[in-house]
Amino acid sequence: PSHDKGAQVYIVATKADQANIAYENMLAFIRQNEGLKKRLIERKSRKRIVCEQTMSYIQPTSRDTKSNDGLNPSLVIADECAAMKDFGAINVMQSGTGARTEPLLIEITTGGENTESVGMKEYEVSKEVLLGKKKADNFFTILYTLDDGDDWKDPKNYIKANPNLGVSVQLESLIRARDDAILQPYKENEFKAKNLNLFIVTGK
Repeated sequence: PSHDKGAQVYIVATKADQANIAYENMLAFIRQNEGLKKRLIERKSRKRIVCEQTMSYIQPTSRDTKSNDGLNPSLVIADECAAMKDFGAINVMQSGTGARTEPLLIEITTGGENTESVGMKEYEVSKEVLLGKKKADNFFTILYTLDDGDDWKDPKNYIKANPNLGVSVQLESLIRARDDAILQPYKENEFKAKNLNLFIVTGK
């Protein structure tokens, strides 16, 4: 996508607010980097980050946006796939990449409880690829989560799901959240999903 003239990059999520979070994080990163600040311009009126030299832009969008048909993405970043009930939004975006020579789809998510979600389905495919059960040369995946049999209450395991532990995530805050989940069991699944990237199968 970096070599594409007129590249279109879209951040897609179930809700506009979620897509905007990722967009604002990008803006914050750009503002702290002198090289990027010289090359990229924020167009507040259109909510876009623009590179005038290549006539390219980055823009957030969401499943509840009705104007996603007809787009021509070079790169699609799908955020919080565990909240996506189906592949509708992703399929619309992917169908528009046909004219691009090197289109790329990036899917990001924590865990969740919806076993029919995009996140859960991609998680299952990812495990099969990583275990060598499926071959997919055009599919790169990495999972940060606990292994089967790991004790979710043991802080020694938390680095597996939080590779940035001690930098953007602090062990003390995870332990506090764990203690809350032990004290108030209705918080357990939320802790496992959001802090340990586990997919929870309920009702079994």
